[in-house]
Amino acid sequence: MFNGPYMITSVSHTISAGNFITEFEGVRQGVYDLPPIDNFIQSINQNLLTQIEALVVNKTDKPTTQGTTTQAIANNVVQDADENTLAAQNSCSANLDTSYISWVTTGATQTTISQKDFAAAIKASAPNNVALQTAIYMISYVRAYTKSLSNAGQFSSWENNFGLITLDKDSYSQTENFVQNSFFCVNTKTLGGIKQLPAARFKNIDAYLTYMKNILGNRMNEIQDQGGLLKYYVTSFPVDNMTSDEYEKDKKRYVENFSALFVAAAKSASDNGLNGGVVVQETPVPQSPQSQGNTPAPTPTCPPTTVSSYSPTTAAPGTIITINGTNLEFVREIKVDGQLVDIRSIQLIGTTKLKFSVPTLSGGVPGLQYNITLDSSNNTGPIILTPPLTYA
Repeated sequence: MFNGPYMITSVSHTISAGNFITEFEGVRQGVYDLPPIDNFIQSINQNLLTQIEALVVNKTDKPTTQGTTTQAIANNVVQDADENTLAAQNSCSANLDTSYISWVTTGATQTTISQKDFAAAIKASAPNNVALQTAIYMISYVRAYTKSLSNAGQFSSWENNFGLITLDKDSYSQTENFVQNSFFCVNTKTLGGIKQLPAARFKNIDAYLTYMKNILGNRMNEIQDQGGLLKYYVTSFPVDNMTSDEYEKDKKRYVENFSALFVAAAKSASDNGLNGGVVVQETPVPQSPQSQGNTPAPTPTCPPTTVSSYSPTTAAPGTIITINGTNLEFVREIKVDGQLVDIRSIQLIGTTKLKFSVPTLSGGVPGLQYNITLDSSNNTGPIILTPPLTYA
């Protein structure tokens, strides 16, 4: 006998008391060859093997649709905390990574903290590393800061998950900081729209900050030297999901969607004592020639706030006014006829829309017009809306 395949041509059995003998007759076959087809069973076997071979080839040789994959990854990047809401239980279970397949979903308790207290907690958790402190603050700002006003909002999320760490990706190798075997669902604003994503629970803010230190701590040099915090956020937070080349191909989209948020995050961090000098994004070196002896003017780091329109232009106390413009996240206060608008009535939607409730004006006369003014940290003077508001 030799090792290798045979085609069996006949089988015979001899049975006697206490004995069972089977004899085979066959023809030696080539290692990779099938015998000539001369019966129906062989035909079925060949068809089956052909289908299996095709599946293997498709699985190993199928070309990667890189553009589609990168687009899908980008569409999952969390964009704006203002539009995040708690989702129904089990609405996000289909997006749960298999690493957490045995975990169960329940409701969640909202957790909030002021800018000042959040900055203080970060300083206590990561002393003597101002750059790391600032990076933690800024990423948390992008993912969990509700911007009622740029300098008067608060960090708001659920279950101390101020970075909205989702469980739709592979294990982050930091799962010991999560509350085990449990998650909740969030309607999350991403570049691809609102998506129901499973989110991790943290026992307290210290557990969340420990997680963030572990994720960011060893990558600060990379963040500073290879494109800044915005690029790291899109490509690698909380896990690597996009290459640098893939980011550069669609860089304009990411800058347009995140630049203003990160600039606002940097300003908020600075206002609360975190001045780590974290690079937000690479600044291109200007190529235009310069006249000898002339020093170019510095490029503004924050674009000014502008207002294009507002409505309605006639309103009674309690009416909601909608303002449209750009860079509205830098607005610090709103006044109607010099009277300060209650901050609790102000809602910032993205960076281009702001809503507030008309206050009851002391001495206000229905039918008369009064100025609405905005005070923005990026403008040298107040912005006066036109036409004036007609008080009803």
